[in-house]
Amino acid sequence: SYCGYAAGWLGVYEGNEFLDWAHGSRALSEGEEHEQAMRREFVRLAARLAPAPGEIVLLKNARAYAQVTALHRAVPELVFIRVRREREQVVQSVLGTYRELGTFHPVPAALRGRAIGDPLEFACEQIAAIEAELDAQCAALPAGAWMEIPYEAFCAQPLQHIVRLAGERLGLPREAVRDSPALSRLRASGRQKVTDAEAERIRNWRP
Repeated sequence: SYCGYAAGWLGVYEGNEFLDWAHGSRALSEGEEHEQAMRREFVRLAARLAPAPGEIVLLKNARAYAQVTALHRAVPELVFIRVRREREQVVQSVLGTYRELGTFHPVPAALRGRAIGDPLEFACEQIAAIEAELDAQCAALPAGAWMEIPYEAFCAQPLQHIVRLAGERLGLPREAVRDSPALSRLRASGRQKVTDAEAERIRNWRP
């Protein structure tokens, strides 16, 4: 199951539960033996998801942000796509989710067990910590193992970015990329989800 625009896409898997499915909650940094086991599970999962040999499996796995390098060691064939959105919009979104559901997720290690206190401040710290961790993880990867796509630019020209990804990272020709009506419906939401005062606080927040 998948929410949002991807409901109309084929071959997209909601992968946030993959790490738990493969090996419980154990970290991927437990050594070579664990990485080999993770590789076996990953290959098994990919075989289940891909309908035909050579098809690409796309996992949306935001929860793995702190384990990118370990995943790379276990499955070097993976190509990581970092979709970077304007921080102000991300903070507004997670703050809105907290007010609806009463929880922040995922919570970086440095913030776990800490009282939320001011939710807006916590949301800013959460996103800043995740971005910093992703910066460090991506910097440790070989150049060909990852790419970054600005969220707003992707929504404006999704097909062009998919063609670029397919060609530069997957070695696929342009004709391998099929257009989809779902792509024309993509929009980067710039809607303000908080009060004016809160938006100003988020805009001016610094780590």
